[in-house]
Amino acid sequence: MALRSFHYVVSGIVQGVGFRMFLRRKADAHGIVGWTQNDAFGNVVGVAQGQEDALAKFKGYLCNGPSRARVTDVRFTEDKVIPKLEFDRFDIRLA
Repeated sequence: MALRSFHYVVSGIVQGVGFRMFLRRKADAHGIVGWTQNDAFGNVVGVAQGQEDALAKFKGYLCNGPSRARVTDVRFTEDKVIPKLEFDRFDIRLA
């Protein structure tokens, strides 16, 4: 199965509700690497890389988030096949 990479921007009530920790737990459980962080506009942004099937599940987690979150929009960009992973784990970055 091919390795893929994509960038994401999640909007709504996504800061202060444990969204980034939720994403790290899901990424770790599915072998996904990359990073996530809050941005200055109230969004959660990041990069996810891994196997196609795992990333399909991860996209679902991005669209729903943890129970306290209220996701109103998710944008995916730079979705592409990659020859190798560029990260060795999934990090939470400080903005």
